[in-house]
Amino acid sequence: MLSLADYVAAAQLRIPRPGTARVERTRDEVAWAIREYLVPRLDDPLAPAVAVVAGPGGAGKSAVLNAIARRHVSAVGVMRPTTSEPVVWGPRSREERAWTEFIHRLREQTGVELDVIVGDDPLTEHVIFVDTPPVDLARPDGRLPALEALGLADICIFVTSASRYADASGWMYLEAARRRGVPILHVINR
Repeated sequence: MLSLADYVAAAQLRIPRPGTARVERTRDEVAWAIREYLVPRLDDPLAPAVAVVAGPGGAGKSAVLNAIARRHVSAVGVMRPTTSEPVVWGPRSREERAWTEFIHRLREQTGVELDVIVGDDPLTEHVIFVDTPPVDLARPDGRLPALEALGLADICIFVTSASRYADASGWMYLEAARRRGVPILHVINR
């Protein structure tokens, strides 16, 4: 698989044409997905699924995660954005090496620090949740942590509300999830 990733990454378009940048970006995403998503999954097929909780600012992503957890995992508040760095909720009993590698891959992918919350909830034995900043919140380097976290997702829980469903950034995020083949669970909050 790593040889395949190298082969994909080395592929060059012989004749530049309109859309070359998009094709090259897709090539790089595919090579990254093989190395950073597929190979680790093959190494540890029993690893918990990764659920990325995403959506526009103020939609209630953290409140939904807290409801799933039945406890305070991610801060909620009236200030926007309340979640400025991804919050990871996962199992305490996870093998240390695998857990450390996942957190490292997520930090590398999103380019940010993470708040990591561990617990003994049976749900986290099978699912690691990543609460993301708003889908349009860019870091100083231009990266979008919510979009970058999507690269490690097995499922996207997309949270929106009646007042936020028409945001263009949300629709672009959903299109990115669809292109990557990430299943989407839509939650309309409030």
